[in-house]
Order: sequence, then structure tokens, then C-alpha cells
Amino acid sequence: MGKTPRLLLGRYELGRLLGKGTFAKVYHTRNVGTREEVAIKIMDKDHLSKLGAV
Repeated sequence: MGKTPRLLLGRYELGRLLGKGTFAKVYHTRNVGTREEVAIKIMDKDHLSKLGAV
């Protein structure tokens, strides 16, 4: 029995972590419907709000 993939925005299957910085992480993802591979940056809203950037 395989594990259920984590979905972002209901359509992107979360893949491996490509990079990590102070404010964000970048993941390799795949669109479940089209199978297109993309990179998605996920920003840390709590960290940015403390700096007044959000």
C-alpha cells in the first residue's frame, strides 16, 4: 500500500526539497492533472510578517 502524496493548492504533488533559505523553501512538484514538472517556492508567512514584509 503506497503513501498518499501531499498536494499543494489541490493539484501539485509535493516532491523533493530543492533549496532552503531564511524566508522560504523551494520544492520540485508535479501537476497531478497535466504531469508538468515545476518548482514552487513556499514562503514562511510568520517569519515575513515579523519583519513587516507581509
